[in-house]
Amino acid sequence: MRVVLLTEVFARNMGYLENLLPKYLGRLGVDAHVVTMDVSPYHPMNAKESKETYEGFADSSDLVPGSVETMPGFTLHVLPHKKVLGHLKMAGLRRKLASIRPEIVQATHVIGWIPLQAAIAKPLFSYKLFTATHFHASVFPLAQKNLSTWSKERLRCGITRAIPGWLVSQATEKCYAITSDCADVAVRFFGVPKAKIELCSLGVDTELFHTISNEIEDQVSVQLRQRLGFSESDIVCIYTGRFSEEKNPLLLAKAIAELVRLGQPFRGLFVGNGAQAKAIQSCSRCVTHPFVPVHELGKVSLQNRRSSAIYR
Repeated sequence: MRVVLLTEVFARNMGYLENLLPKYLGRLGVDAHVVTMDVSPYHPMNAKESKETYEGFADSSDLVPGSVETMPGFTLHVLPHKKVLGHLKMAGLRRKLASIRPEIVQATHVIGWIPLQAAIAKPLFSYKLFTATHFHASVFPLAQKNLSTWSKERLRCGITRAIPGWLVSQATEKCYAITSDCADVAVRFFGVPKAKIELCSLGVDTELFHTISNEIEDQVSVQLRQRLGFSESDIVCIYTGRFSEEKNPLLLAKAIAELVRLGQPFRGLFVGNGAQAKAIQSCSRCVTHPFVPVHELGKVSLQNRRSSAIYR
C-alpha cells in the first residue's frame, strides 16, 4: 500500500505526527511518503518571535525545493510554495501525486489550500482522502465567544473556513480529531459533517518515551537529576515546547510554585524557549532547559518512576 502524508511544514528535530507516524507505517510494510514545503516550521508566527524562539534549532534551511530524501521508514519530498490570498499552497502537488500514485492521502488539516488541492486532485488518481484537525478551542478565538450566526466574525468564518472545509469534506472518508474540543471546532466552524469526525488521540513513540527499564537508564536519571538540582524524592513535571502566551506554560509553573508553597515535593522542568522564559524561571523550584532534538528528549523525561511528564 502506498500512502502520502501532506504536511505544510516538516521539522526534523521535532516529534510531530509527520515525523513519527510515517516511520511506523514503514515498519508495517507501507510505502510511506511525506510531502511538505520549503518553509519554516513556524512561519505563521511573528517573524521576530519565531527567530528568537527557534533560531539554531528549527528552520527551513535544509528543505530544498524539488529534493527527495530517504528517511527512516519513509520518503520525504519537498515542494516549492507560493502564497495565494495570504495562505500557502503547494506548487506542483498534482505532478507529485501523479508520480507517487498513492492509494491513500492524509492531509494534516481540513481547511487551507493543501487539503483543497488534495480534494480537487482526488478524481484524477482515485485515492482515498483523509483529513485531520488539531485546532483546540483554547487557541481558536471564535470558539470562546458567544456570537450570533449573523455576526460579522461568524459570517467571515463561514466564507473563509466553513465553506471550503465543507467542500473538502465531500471528498474525504474521515476527519481525524485529536480531542473532543477539536472535533467541536471542526463541526461548528470548519464545515466538517459530524458523521465524518473520528476521535483519534495523538500517539506516543514508546521507543523514545517510556518508564525506566534498566540500570543504565536509572543511572542517566540520577545524573540528570543531580545536574538539574533535583532530589530523588522530587516529583518532576515536564513541559516541552515554546514558552509562548498561546501555549502558556507559565500556568503550569505557577501551579508548581503553589504546590511547593503548600509543602509538596514538586519541581518543574521546562524544555524550550520563548517569551515566558524569565517568568517561568522566577517561579519557585522551576528550571528551564534549551530545546533538544526529539531523539534526545526521551533521556530528559527519564527523571524516575514518580515523575509525571507533560508534552506539548
